Amino acid sequence: MIEAIEELKNSGTVTVDEDHDWGYQLIPINNGPANYCGKFLVLTNFTPGSFHRHPVKDETFVVLCGEVFIRGEKDRCLHKANHPGNVAYIPSGIAHEMQAKSLPCIILEVSTFDDSADIEYMVESDNAK
Repeated sequence: MIEAIEELKNSGTVTVDEDHDWGYQLIPINNGPANYCGKFLVLTNFTPGSFHRHPVKDETFVVLCGEVFIRGEKDRCLHKANHPGNVAYIPSGIAHEMQAKSLPCIILEVSTFDDSADIEYMVESDNAK
């Protein structure tokens, strides 16, 4: 699986977003007029992602490889350890974060259009994880 992701990353056919402490995103499609987006989230270390929410965007995550912990707002655990084949739906407005529990960890994100203005970062306490 990771070999195929690396080939896709180097193919020049997808947008590569490496501006993340947890790893990188490959974005094959982000279609505003049709209101859909598809991404591969590649978690390359155990650094948690930001605790955030999207006022508009709905997200569905499908774990393709590895295990991931997904936490929802108010410490409500959405999925403690998603395994390959598990699906997590995050409706708009729900704050969440994810962290790899095994590597490599690859997640398919299928969502409504991804707009960089549609994100609100939350303040985390020291015991958030």
